Amino acid sequence: MGVVYDPGSFKDNEGHVFQNDGRIFRTLNDKVLDRMRRLEAVGLLAGLAADGLIVSSSLLDAKSAGLDPAAVGEVVMEHEPIPVVTYPYEWSTGMLRDAALLTLDIMTRCLEHNFILKDATPFNCMFHKGRPIFIDILSIDDYEDGTPWIGYTQFCREFLFPLFLSGYKKMDFRPWMRGKISGITATEIRKLLSIRDFFRPGILTNVIVQAALERRFSNEDVLVKNALSEKKFHKPVLESMIARLRKTVIATKGADVDTGWLNYTQEKSYQEQDDKNKRSFITRMLQAETPKRIIDLGANTGEYTRLAAEHGELVVGLDIDPACVDSLYRSVKPEDDASIVPMVINLLDPTPGQGWLLEERRSLFDRIDVDGFLALALVHHICIGGNVPIEAFVRLLGRFGRCGVVEWVEKSDSMVQKLLRNREDVFPDYEWETFSKALGRQFEIVQVEEIMNGTRRLCWVRALG
Repeated sequence: MGVVYDPGSFKDNEGHVFQNDGRIFRTLNDKVLDRMRRLEAVGLLAGLAADGLIVSSSLLDAKSAGLDPAAVGEVVMEHEPIPVVTYPYEWSTGMLRDAALLTLDIMTRCLEHNFILKDATPFNCMFHKGRPIFIDILSIDDYEDGTPWIGYTQFCREFLFPLFLSGYKKMDFRPWMRGKISGITATEIRKLLSIRDFFRPGILTNVIVQAALERRFSNEDVLVKNALSEKKFHKPVLESMIARLRKTVIATKGADVDTGWLNYTQEKSYQEQDDKNKRSFITRMLQAETPKRIIDLGANTGEYTRLAAEHGELVVGLDIDPACVDSLYRSVKPEDDASIVPMVINLLDPTPGQGWLLEERRSLFDRIDVDGFLALALVHHICIGGNVPIEAFVRLLGRFGRCGVVEWVEKSDSMVQKLLRNREDVFPDYEWETFSKALGRQFEIVQVEEIMNGTRRLCWVRALG
């Protein structure tokens, strides 16, 4: 496999990310190479990596890595691979808050060595082994005493203002961030605030003042950063600013709104024996098929995600409910052998490609590479709740690996009856015979086991061919 450049890094004129034989590298121009060498010399890169704040990165000779110097330069930077790329609009509020605090922690450490972050976007962070980690090493730049933090406005638009929406207004920040990847402006969030909100932590300084600056310069041929540069931001001023931002981020402690699914695991109607049978069935599939990378579609709070993690190297837990995803995120321990990656995803409206040529931010299906799946108590939500034909649902499963367990839920099941309570039943094809035939056209059905007095069936499936 040759060099494959990441379309998400094409805007960075200092260096581009690329893959080669499963390894992650970055090209470096002469200016940034000098800076990266100085970062290595003072021990900042090694220190941040040792503390789990940044992805492990090192400079190396291109030839020694089997690369062509004529194509990528004499020296490249190699990064530890991050198995699953996630975006801020796929995170819970708690995940976004932790990524914001990580960014501020790195800013503080950089300032101690006379460096600074020139960018402050959550797209520079990923989640790996249960915690956020910073990946854009080239955004660490030289600090010149007296200059402002140019990344401040970006930090507000893409971290702070979304957290204000969630914590102060109980609004879902994800549609805002997915709708415009450059974030929320101060003027936009100002319109959502009441007079009472002006007294909340961080609102006056970070929203009201910024919104006034945006209005002031909106029709003038001058940049806000030029106005800021007239002030002297010496290091103690910046350090104090970062400390205040940290307090403000922590103050937005509101969580995602519970839509009723957070306690589903405790309140579900399974009998104890049904639950044991279900766990045993899933375990048998995992032990026999040995998938290494597994996706749990409709993970809820992660009961079966964690079971899958006992057998695989990586498990992606998707759910539409942000509160459930946050609960799963909080339950993941960084020292766990398997990496669990939680994501807020609506399978009826999954993340599309976005940005330049729709490639700058890749679609969900372009980023998820798994060889096994769990689709438990999901079919009725997709096929009845979302009006998706059974055949199309089965095709979805076929995109997620060579094996898995899918749970069929009969119309007589209490959860399906809830979905049909206030709507006409226009789903004559929603029946086991139709489902099993569709499943058989896509997979070999290895084993079927009834639970819940026959209202549900667990199906162990294996891809044909």
